[in-house]
Amino acid sequence: MSYGNKVDANHAELRDEVFRPLCKQVLDCSQYGFGLSDLIILTQDNVFLMVEIKDGKKAPSRRRLTEMQVETAKRFPEHFLVAKDRLSAELICYPTFPGTRANYSGINYMKEVGQ
Repeated sequence: MSYGNKVDANHAELRDEVFRPLCKQVLDCSQYGFGLSDLIILTQDNVFLMVEIKDGKKAPSRRRLTEMQVETAKRFPEHFLVAKDRLSAELICYPTFPGTRANYSGINYMKEVGQ
């Protein structure tokens, strides 16, 4: 029996309409699992980031990171970010103020969803 990793409803939209046009490179890793983020991106300012896509329309309890994702977020706190909607995805690509990306870190996201 094989198990497929589920992607959130907004995964393709954010990948294709935000990250691919706004980033230099986008690698979709959603099929791999094991705590790896959905995407690995190279931003226009030459920063590699791991981006986990979550559906912002779901209740916080339904958007939690897996245990392995939590571990990855803790190991790479400045590089593991969570996008839950178009605005957060755009701000990850083009931070307008210093520290903007930190608002979307996995560590801050865990606090938001009560992990």
